[in-house]
Amino acid sequence: MLQLVLNYLGIAVFASSGAMVAIRKGFDLFGIAALGVMTGVGGGVVRDIFLNVSPPTSIQHWPNVTVALAATAVATLTARLFIRMRRIVLSLDAVGMGFFATSGAAIAVDHGASWFAAVLIG
Repeated sequence: MLQLVLNYLGIAVFASSGAMVAIRKGFDLFGIAALGVMTGVGGGVVRDIFLNVSPPTSIQHWPNVTVALAATAVATLTARLFIRMRRIVLSLDAVGMGFFATSGAAIAVDHGASWFAAVLIG
């Protein structure tokens, strides 16, 4: 349960980060949504491709994409606040990266990868 909640929080943080990049670059709403969702679930998709998991679990289950899309919408609506809180967002981004690295390595080991492959995938 805790890992599921942390997974959703990580997806939300990364999706928000991707949305902020898209907003700073002047993307339209579709571009913001696309970059936010791709950033939120993209790492899981790449991990699953390396592990030969088909279809990737990050896009197979609708809550992952829904959380990414909702976080992108919140980030878009509160973009000025997010831009002012840049340091906090970067800190949360670093925490999310650490969590996804460890959970990605654990998932790789669960799928029979060697310790070296698990480190690279993580």
